[in-house]
Amino acid sequence: YELFLEALHPDDRQATDDAVRRSLDDQAGDGAYRAEYRVVLPGGAIRWIGAQGRSFFERTGDQTVPVRMLGTVLDISERKHSEAVIREQAERQQAALMASSTGTFVWSIRNNELSGDRSLDRLLGLPEGTTVASLDQFLELVHPGDREGVMTRCIACAKEAADFDMEFRIVQPGGAQRWLLGQGETHRDEDGLPSYMTGACVDITVRKEAEAALRLSEENFRSLADTIPQPVWLTDATGYVVWYNHRWYELTGATIDEMQGWGWLDVLHPDHAARVTAHIRHCFQ
Repeated sequence: YELFLEALHPDDRQATDDAVRRSLDDQAGDGAYRAEYRVVLPGGAIRWIGAQGRSFFERTGDQTVPVRMLGTVLDISERKHSEAVIREQAERQQAALMASSTGTFVWSIRNNELSGDRSLDRLLGLPEGTTVASLDQFLELVHPGDREGVMTRCIACAKEAADFDMEFRIVQPGGAQRWLLGQGETHRDEDGLPSYMTGACVDITVRKEAEAALRLSEENFRSLADTIPQPVWLTDATGYVVWYNHRWYELTGATIDEMQGWGWLDVLHPDHAARVTAHIRHCFQ
């Protein structure tokens, strides 16, 4: 037995020895023995072994003692390698999700169970080791101003097998607010009824803050442009005018509807319209 232990990988000897001794001490049970361990071959190669068996006992006087152990061993190296590859892939995927501020989830519609990965828990601001286990618990973290919209869409998913797609805010336990983009696909069972949803939530707080800052900048610009005495206008990338300030309408006497797009040509003197239009098109080109 000592020679057997010496053939094992040093990191697996103690656990294997413990499993053997539990089997030998299990006189009141079935003496079952199960263990997985690595063996080091003479050339240094390592193989994984899956072993199982049981101990047999005999009554000697007033004592029951183990007399033999019978079992089998199986080379499980390929299985352990596959498990390691799968585990590594899962760890890489989780690391990628964490880095991209993306969390995945599965919502069982029938029993209202929700399971998410650690990245989702982090997006929700949950402490290590805690998670949301139901849709109701998740909704408690949704901002009150967005909760009805989320609920309405979830009801449509549960009743009509609709897919989920919404930007909404969540309020983390510490009070911080984050913007999430939630998207999910509803799957049906064999009877065609909504069964479960798989999806992901992405933190889009930075984008939403940038959009808000841009809107504020545009509002400030337009407010400023409406207070100066000069006419001001904005176009898109094709030269199509999308906005004029108040001074323009005061100067031309035109209405907003009359000025849409290329309507500004109508207020130019015919002697100048062609020249101005050609010059503007040249600028855009």
